Amino acid sequence: MLYSAIAVVALVGSYVATYSIFQMFLALLFGVLAFFLRKHNYSVVAMLLGFILGPDLEQYLRRSLSFNDGNPIVFLTSLDSLAFLALTVVFAYLILRKKPKLDAIP
Repeated sequence: MLYSAIAVVALVGSYVATYSIFQMFLALLFGVLAFFLRKHNYSVVAMLLGFILGPDLEQYLRRSLSFNDGNPIVFLTSLDSLAFLALTVVFAYLILRKKPKLDAIP
């Protein structure tokens, strides 16, 4: 009963925010996608972060490449970018090494 009430409030809220039925169907689509991702033990948070931060990441990547005439080596010359690339490799290794929990979702 509680889940259906939350779903109705979320759908009405997505419609009222822009008065667009498309936004309402988009919220419904992401809700169904999140349900199936949870059911198959995938991270919903990672999907949401990718969806929210993806366009900004692409914009800043294009901007930094245009400042350096399309040369991607600029990401390997700064100490800050090397540190973030190293952290990315370490975190990817730790995620791949972690064993999945099979009983995480009831």
